[in-house]
Amino acid sequence: MHVRTQEIIPQSEKLPLDETSIALRGVKIKNVQWALGVAVYTGKETKIMMNNKGKKGRKMSHLEHEVGKFTGIIMCIQVILCAIVAAASAAFDTSET
Repeated sequence: MHVRTQEIIPQSEKLPLDETSIALRGVKIKNVQWALGVAVYTGKETKIMMNNKGKKGRKMSHLEHEVGKFTGIIMCIQVILCAIVAAASAAFDTSET
């Protein structure tokens, strides 16, 4: 940030608004007697919001997709095997041998 202490800024001098002179939302400015700020447009038509339109959720790699798919397949197979074993156990328990 541009810090000016005890000096008068001439009217002809212009300070640019870039990443070194902007305090984003949630920033706490400490150890200053006063601060002068300007509200900058932060709506839905800013560059960062326009780039984020189509992306919902989080980014996942190809490997994460595959692991998730295989985990679901393994869980389904285990449920089917448990159902088969439960049915076989019930059949053998009720049979007269």
